[in-house]
Amino acid sequence: MQSVEIVAKGSYHIGGGKVTIAGSAPRQTRFWPGGPPVTYDPNGDFQAGRMYVQYTDLAHPALPYPVCMVHGGGASGALWEATQAGGPG
Repeated sequence: MQSVEIVAKGSYHIGGGKVTIAGSAPRQTRFWPGGPPVTYDPNGDFQAGRMYVQYTDLAHPALPYPVCMVHGGGASGALWEATQAGGPG
């Protein structure tokens, strides 16, 4: 079995700005299939256009290009850190 040597690991935020939404009606949604219904009110102040980046640099990568995972549905990059059941992501 080949071992993996991590050279660097970290995270950062880039971009973004404040956006205000007003006049939109709240609605019911589910953040995942089978999840509990949640009332979502889209009104308020938000950060938009911002990206949370996590990276891991390997000493000897097997492939010349990175893996990029993109979340959705109102989540953040922390979604990849653990499962909804509390296990490792």
